[in-house]
Amino acid sequence: MKKIGIFICNYNGKEYVLNCIKSLYQQTLQDFDIFVVDNASTDGTREAVKKEFGDKVFIICNSENLGGAGGFDRGLRIGLEKRYPYLMLLDNDIILDEKVLQHMNSYLDIHADVGIVGSKVMIMDTPDIIQDYGDYLDFEIFKETNGYMGQKDSKDLPLENPCDYVPSCAIMIRAELLKKSGTMPADNFIYYDDIELSHKMRLAGGKVVALGNAKVWHKGGFRKTEVNTFFRYYFLRNRLNFFAKYVSEEETERFIEIILKEVFSQLYGFYYKGMKEIYQSTMFAFDDFLHQVRGEADPSKIMAISSNDIPFSRAVKGKKRIMIKFTKDYFEDGIENKYYDLLFVITNIQKSEFQEKIWISLEECDCDRAGLEQGMWKMAEIQMLNHTIPQLVFKSIEAADLVLRVCKHVSLVEKQILPEIYVDKYCNCIVNKEDYIYFTGFETNRKFFTDLYHPLMEQAVKKIRENKDKVNDGGYRRKD
Repeated sequence: MKKIGIFICNYNGKEYVLNCIKSLYQQTLQDFDIFVVDNASTDGTREAVKKEFGDKVFIICNSENLGGAGGFDRGLRIGLEKRYPYLMLLDNDIILDEKVLQHMNSYLDIHADVGIVGSKVMIMDTPDIIQDYGDYLDFEIFKETNGYMGQKDSKDLPLENPCDYVPSCAIMIRAELLKKSGTMPADNFIYYDDIELSHKMRLAGGKVVALGNAKVWHKGGFRKTEVNTFFRYYFLRNRLNFFAKYVSEEETERFIEIILKEVFSQLYGFYYKGMKEIYQSTMFAFDDFLHQVRGEADPSKIMAISSNDIPFSRAVKGKKRIMIKFTKDYFEDGIENKYYDLLFVITNIQKSEFQEKIWISLEECDCDRAGLEQGMWKMAEIQMLNHTIPQLVFKSIEAADLVLRVCKHVSLVEKQILPEIYVDKYCNCIVNKEDYIYFTGFETNRKFFTDLYHPLMEQAVKKIRENKDKVNDGGYRRKD
């Protein structure tokens, strides 16, 4: 019997999966069996794998698309039944460095307390840039943090990165501990399934570690321009379900308050910006979370995005000399967390056919000017946005075509300053009297939204927590 059972989840990725398998047969360690878990592909994947590799690769045929979560869940269960000591999960669009299996296998052999080893995942189209290298969960704000995303690979990075979770695109799992933790939450369909797998592993006593010398290259997974609401729907629905399931009893009320505020703020901003498909899909995701609609979403809930022409883009379009100022409270909690917020505003200016310099004034702000400038360019490099950012000049000018006043959130604005324009990190902006009136109603409408949905969230969280143990081993099953 082989030591490692490798399970590649595939849906209509014929060329990707063939290349992935080829990279496996170039590994320095060959003590494995390969299984392709095929989610009812229609592109000839099964026939192509059979023709290329014959009986060397086993094909598990699902009668319908179970998503990444359902596909991997089925693979893990089969791996446990076949009693492989180690189980490996791979996305179909992964290419592995030749020593990945050797390094992962050796690490698990030496570290008996480790349940899951993850890879250093690189972006295939920019192969020296990190897509993912160990991630973390923040139960204070109920969100996840991606480790080292967008940074250039370096020998200075740690070889071992103990973390909260690793993405399932390339991981190796200790079967003995997986039996205790349970497999994938298959009802997720896609997204947050690997987060929950890692979290359950840690609750069962197994550590999760990303390994720097286990390097892979991933074609997908690094979102750029959104063309539909697929990611937004599944990620929000499953994220809320995860934290509702694992938040402590004492923190439940705070969780409900934070999520209601977050969801309302998103909806309020999407509606103002005319992002109707994103608004509708966000509402569908929230409603499905409340009513525990799981599995693959109804196709009507995933919509093509018709336009990215938001009010802020129209306000800055055609302007050549833009002056950025800040509200007095903008930097009161430090500059470290403001780099990306400001870069997001600036890159949205650049998307609007802006060609010249942007002047930034710190005259009214009590902050470290040199630190801000250095931090912004460092963040720009990390986010790979250098090519989209125009030249920045840290000084004030009088002859500006447009003055932007960057604030924490436009709902906090207490006065109009037209022709200056308020803008926040979400690119909500106040460009006229109607905008000002709309955002002054933010708190009143938020209170109404909270009063309306608070009881429903309480009920949803209670049901999810009651059912947690019943579905903790994957729960959602389809007959194949």
